[in-house]
Amino acid sequence: MAQPVKGARSVRPAISVVMPVYNGERFLAAAARSVLVQSFGDFELIVVNDGSTDRTATVLQALCEEDRRIRVINQPTNAGIAAALNVGCRAATGEVIARMDADDITLPERFGRQIEFLNENPDIGLLGATVQTMDEEGRLGRIWPSPTSPGGVAWGLMFSTCVAHPTIMVRRRVLEQVGYYPLGYVVEDYALLIRAIRVTRIANLPTVLHHYRIWNESFTQVQVAKNRHERGFARVLLESVDALADVGGTEADVKLIRGLARHEYPGSTVDIVRTHRLLQALRGFVSGLAPLRREDVREIELDVGVRLWLLAALALKARSPQLSWSLALEAIKASPGSAMVFAKKSVRRVTGGRR
Repeated sequence: MAQPVKGARSVRPAISVVMPVYNGERFLAAAARSVLVQSFGDFELIVVNDGSTDRTATVLQALCEEDRRIRVINQPTNAGIAAALNVGCRAATGEVIARMDADDITLPERFGRQIEFLNENPDIGLLGATVQTMDEEGRLGRIWPSPTSPGGVAWGLMFSTCVAHPTIMVRRRVLEQVGYYPLGYVVEDYALLIRAIRVTRIANLPTVLHHYRIWNESFTQVQVAKNRHERGFARVLLESVDALADVGGTEADVKLIRGLARHEYPGSTVDIVRTHRLLQALRGFVSGLAPLRREDVREIELDVGVRLWLLAALALKARSPQLSWSLALEAIKASPGSAMVFAKKSVRRVTGGRR
């Protein structure tokens, strides 16, 4: 049985930070200290040591001696990240739970920015932030662009995991509603997010508040992880979106959908027609989500229109003018302003500014 050790608080904090770790001795201290120096200091840091066999326990003991806000839960064996997260989340005493990875660096103003936004927007149940990549030496890389508004996030989740898992801050009631992290999934973060959009509005802060470390990966490891992630993403989407099941959705169909967010577009008329049908299924699912508002749906319809214009252009390229005309009319019906947005995006792509 998991055994909690030193550092328990008697006063309930505003935020409970949950950080699972497995054999993470190399970057653990730096990650934890980036939490401890937050400008918003009313939190507890719950570290779930998930059966580590390296010096992780020793590092944690030293950290506990530095700061009484740290609580450690030692698990005797490695149960996996989803199970470890659930242990930490259920042990949390704060009404808001924040995530943290044991090899990342979170910026000092992150908690303050996020808790302020949640206090000002009680309808937002889960909040992420923008991340910038970092290598093992701490050198910063690219910034990951993400949708920020609830409509943009809900729609964006149909194409990618557009909320960076280590940045999320979520209200306890939302975790309780969705049953915490589902077990048995390769992409436990995506599985949680897809459940969460059914019960709450989700947003991202546009500011970079977190440095996400990518390190020690060979080309083979990257490919294996990518393939597992793709299959995991497809499984979650196909199991969660009834509308995809209604149109006989498959892993190959999910690949078509994800291609729309990666500039990997369908080339044949058969694939264009199939992508259109899948897009409409996802559109119906997301537009019908109870937590979304009218302005969210309008934003979704605008993006649907832009994607329909893209399919219309692809159909014209595939020498199918009738299909192209039909898709264009549908785009106008979805959102009259989508033509201008699509035109602007096309100009940016031609001039080298992909978005």
